[in-house]
Amino acid sequence: MEKNNPTDLSERETDSLDDPTPERETLSEDIEKSEDIEKEEEESKEEPSEVAEETEEILEEPSQEAMVADEGGEPERSPAPRKKRKRKKKHYFLKFLVAVACLIALVAFLTSDYFNVNRIVVDGNQVTVEKELIKKSGLKKGKNIFAVKKSDAIEKLEKEPYVKTVRIEKKIPKTLRIVIKERVPMAAVPYGSEYILIDEEGIILERSGEHPQIPLLLGLTIKELEPGKQLEVKEEKKLENTLELIDTMKENQLFFKKIDFSSTGVKVYIYDQLICKGKPKNIKENMENGNLEMILYDLYERNITRGVIHIGDDQYCSYSPDLEN
Repeated sequence: MEKNNPTDLSERETDSLDDPTPERETLSEDIEKSEDIEKEEEESKEEPSEVAEETEEILEEPSQEAMVADEGGEPERSPAPRKKRKRKKKHYFLKFLVAVACLIALVAFLTSDYFNVNRIVVDGNQVTVEKELIKKSGLKKGKNIFAVKKSDAIEKLEKEPYVKTVRIEKKIPKTLRIVIKERVPMAAVPYGSEYILIDEEGIILERSGEHPQIPLLLGLTIKELEPGKQLEVKEEKKLENTLELIDTMKENQLFFKKIDFSSTGVKVYIYDQLICKGKPKNIKENMENGNLEMILYDLYERNITRGVIHIGDDQYCSYSPDLEN
């Protein structure tokens, strides 16, 4: 038998270490493959998140309405926002149709017979007759209350001499209310066999053939008269003084039968034979301070209905039982 040389054994061991065997190569390849597989699995885990981010970016782009300028400088919109605007237009169009339908229904209701006038009333009239006022106003029953032109009716009624102010109210659904403030006759000017009735402002109210129960104004020459207009006389200053006396008389709750400007100064007739004589200014002052009222009350207590009350300057008053021409 041959004996193995120790030197040969060591060389063999060294060769076995330097030259890899097939088994060692296979093991290293398996290790490399497993490492590659682990890397691929890690990459596959990261890819969904990247895809999700890309998806979110794609979804966010259509929601932005930013304009993108092309090379020619004209703005372009992405397709997605156009679809949204079309949807909004459809939504607005539906709202418009609903609004139009509601408007048509409202108009049809307001123009229906439910709002036809069936009652007309007048408030504030004492001298004028209600039926005459309604007739002259032109207002009629059966007309739609919203179609009534108040201005036309007011214009017609303001032409009436006795109507000082007027307003018309619509009481929904069927009533019209005429509210007036009347002019009140305060004096009368004889004119032939008639009497011209005027208010406290000198507005002519009417011509009457009956003797009125209001003060008569004597000594005035009428130039022109038209109902509803200011009385025009030659003695303009006298008429102005007379109207002031009438206003003061009303405020102090006195009553004169006649006011005569035909002579010098003025004569105020308390009764047919009891006269107050003086200047218009002095008579007015003594009515305002109460002197004339005190004298008249004293005469009334003594049952005196005849004589002359002289009124001078500085609030001077005196009574004489003798009538003077």
